[in-house]
Amino acid sequence: MSGNADRIRRILDDHGPALRRASDATTQPAAPTEPATPPAASTTANEILRERLAALRAHAIGTGPSRGLGGAAPEAGWMPALVLPEEDGRTLEAHVGAVLRTGRKGSFLQTERRWSLAERHGHTTLAAALERPIPLRRRERRVGGGDHVHARDAVFLDLETTGLSGGTGTIAFLVGAGRFVDDAFVVRQYFLRDFPDEPALLEALVEDVGDAPLVTFNGRCFDAPLLTTRLRIHRVPFADRDHLDLLPPARRLWAGSLESHALSALERHVLGVVRPDDLPGALMPVAYFAWLREARAAGVAGAFKHNELDIVSLAALCGVVGRLLDDPTARPDAVARDHLDTARLLVDHGDLAKARTCLEAAIESGAEAPSEGLRRMLGTLHRRAGDLPAAERTWTRWIVALESARTFDAHPYEELAKLLEHRKKDLRAAREIVERALARCPATDAHRPHLVHRRARLDRRQA
Repeated sequence: MSGNADRIRRILDDHGPALRRASDATTQPAAPTEPATPPAASTTANEILRERLAALRAHAIGTGPSRGLGGAAPEAGWMPALVLPEEDGRTLEAHVGAVLRTGRKGSFLQTERRWSLAERHGHTTLAAALERPIPLRRRERRVGGGDHVHARDAVFLDLETTGLSGGTGTIAFLVGAGRFVDDAFVVRQYFLRDFPDEPALLEALVEDVGDAPLVTFNGRCFDAPLLTTRLRIHRVPFADRDHLDLLPPARRLWAGSLESHALSALERHVLGVVRPDDLPGALMPVAYFAWLREARAAGVAGAFKHNELDIVSLAALCGVVGRLLDDPTARPDAVARDHLDTARLLVDHGDLAKARTCLEAAIESGAEAPSEGLRRMLGTLHRRAGDLPAAERTWTRWIVALESARTFDAHPYEELAKLLEHRKKDLRAAREIVERALARCPATDAHRPHLVHRRARLDRRQA
C-alpha cells in the first residue's frame, strides 16, 4: 500500500518537489534563504493558483479562437481570486482542535463538536428535524427496509474529496458524520493525514456509524458510491441500509422558485444562512494537496469548517423538508411549479391524498393562474381516487378557464366527455362537451380526429 501511496503522491505533484508525509510536520517549514530547487519546484500553492488564473484571464472563456463575448478580452476580475488562506504558523491540530486517533491499521485526526438543538441555524433550529420523519420515494426503498427515515436515528454524512470524477482514483480525505445524541447534534470529522492511513479511517467510521440509516445531499450519486468503492478496496464491510438523499425532494419542493438547488442556494434562500468566509468547494482538493506537499494547515482548516456547516445545514434542511411534506399547503405563496412538483413527489411517496390537497390549495389560493400541468394532474388524481364529482369539477373549471382565455386544450374536454359517457351514462351531455371542443379545436390539432370519432360513436349510441 505504501508503494501505491508514493506513486499517487508523485502523480498528484505535477510541480516537481519531493513529497513527504504532511503528518510528519508539526510546524510550518521555514523558507530557505536560497532556493534549493529551481523556481518551478519551489512555487507555493497560492502562486500556482495565481499563475493558472492569470492564464485563464488571458484566454477566451470556453473553446475556440474568440476572446470572450464579441471577440473582446474578458474584463479584469471576471473570475474571483481563488487563493488559500495565509498561514499563521499553527498546526492543523491547533487550528481545528483535532486529536490523533490510532487504530490497528494506522492513525488519523478526529474532531468532535456539539450543537445545541435550541440554537438557530438561519430561520430554523436543529430541533425541528426531530419533529417528523421524512418518507422515502418508492424507488429508494430497499427490500426489507423502511419507508421513511427519522432524523433521530440517522447519520448525516458529507465527504470532502480529492476530485469530483469518482472512480478508484478519488479519495475522501475528510469525512463528516453528524447525529442527534441526547440534547445535542454532534458532528464528528475524520481527517486522512496521508494515503496509507485510509483503512484506519474507514474502519473507525464504519464502527461509529453502525447500522444507522444515512442522510446525505446528492449522496446517492456521489458520496455513497465513492465511499462504497473505498470500503471495498480495503475490504471493510459496510451493511446495506436506508438512505435518504435530500437533493431530489429539494428539486421538487422548490422546482419553480429556485434556479439552483445546490446546498449553498438552499442555505441562502430557504434556511437564511450566509457563510461570509467559507472556503470554496473548488479549493478543497487544492487545500488537501497543499497539506500533503507543504503541510499548509490553514486551507485544510477551512475545509473542516465548510464540511461541518454542510452537515449542520443538512440537519436543518431535513426539518424544513419534513414540515413541507407533512403539510404541503403550508406555503400558499409558492409558485405553481412548486406545488405541481411537490404533488409529484407526494405521488412518488404513495401519498395521493396529500398530493390532491396540495394541488387543490394551489388552485384555490389564487396567487397564480394554475398551469395546465397542475390541472391535468389534479383531475387524474381525483379520477384515480374514485372522486368523480371532484374530477368533474376540476375539468369543468379548466374548460371555463380555457374558453375565457381563448386558448384550447383537448384534455379536459375528452376527460369530461368520457366521465359523462361511461360513468354517469349521460350521452347527451357527453356529446355537447365534444361539440364544444370541436367548435374550438383547430383543424391542424392532432386531437381533432379523436374528437370527431367520439362524436360519431355518441351519435350511434344515442340513435
